Amino acid sequence: MIKKVISPRVINKIKKIINDYCIHKCDAKCCKKGKLLLQSTDEVKIIFPSIEIKKLLANKIIQMTKFNNYTLDYNSIGGNCPHLTSNNLCNIYQLRPVICKDFPIIFKKNTIYYSTFCPAIKNEIIQKQLSILKKQGATLYNML
Repeated sequence: MIKKVISPRVINKIKKIINDYCIHKCDAKCCKKGKLLLQSTDEVKIIFPSIEIKKLLANKIIQMTKFNNYTLDYNSIGGNCPHLTSNNLCNIYQLRPVICKDFPIIFKKNTIYYSTFCPAIKNEIIQKQLSILKKQGATLYNML
């Protein structure tokens, strides 16, 4: 059996469509509500470069998960990511955590996880591209 490979061109198209939608229509909803999964202490330090992790944990700004990751509930810091600018751009864009780069779609080999929390997904603006990936053998899972 020949294993199909997901097209990187389609993946890049999806990322561009979502990025454009986020900046111009969504107003960065994912940076204003919910929780951010930080996969390492390095990612915590990207978000909070001048605060010790012990202090962040003690003040319940971040919490450790059972998988030794960290979560940041935006409500614990006033509702928005501290690096979101007034025009809904990220001021640490090049350094942002992995989840920020990948959300709302995470690609793992031939499996695609997506979140309907994202208005771009909810409004089906990438439905055509997801259909192409499914035809190429991708398995799709809703994260919510």
